[in-house]
Amino acid sequence: MDMTEAGRAFGLGFLASGKFFLVNNGPYLFDYDLPIDKEKDNWNLFFYPGTARTWIARTPLALDKWIPSTLLLAHYFPDDPANLQVLNIASMILGQDGIWGDLTAISPDGVRTMAALISRYKQVRDEMAAADPVVTGLVSGSPEIHEKIAASGRGAVMLFATAPGTYAYTTRNKVSIQHWSDSPVEILQLPDGRAHIAATFREPGARIVFFGISE
Repeated sequence: MDMTEAGRAFGLGFLASGKFFLVNNGPYLFDYDLPIDKEKDNWNLFFYPGTARTWIARTPLALDKWIPSTLLLAHYFPDDPANLQVLNIASMILGQDGIWGDLTAISPDGVRTMAALISRYKQVRDEMAAADPVVTGLVSGSPEIHEKIAASGRGAVMLFATAPGTYAYTTRNKVSIQHWSDSPVEILQLPDGRAHIAATFREPGARIVFFGISE
């Protein structure tokens, strides 16, 4: 059900057999730094694979306290380069699970980047779907951190930043000693079973740390 237009019903009964498609082509706003000529080009924000699109697409995750995020479909872009792919996959695996775009235009390296991340996500996707979300920071902030760790210690932590810097986070839940990250991230296992994570950003982007997966 596409509920992005005015006047469409938000009936929870629909979720018994489907998903709400939360993001279509909006919003029609000019308060973003879009790389276009607004007089001549398509100025729809959601046609451009930068960070702003992911901010808005992640905003409905706040509803996960009441409606599981796996029922709130949002589409993320698969476009190269790798830093944008990691940003979009890190957002997608928080539960909305949608990719939208020209898949045939992705470079071979881009296909490998996405395949590596998604294959690892699939090892813990059931645990992430069942885990209560723990969110630190505001969407588009630095840092914005999402923790989805199940009671088994398996799951993932996604760290987002829009400003350069080193950001640290200590998980609320105990984690598996097995972990994997898409880029260099410092991970310290604490005596109480939690993990202390530190990640350095030189540009806007995301870091993904999976817990409880095999290579």
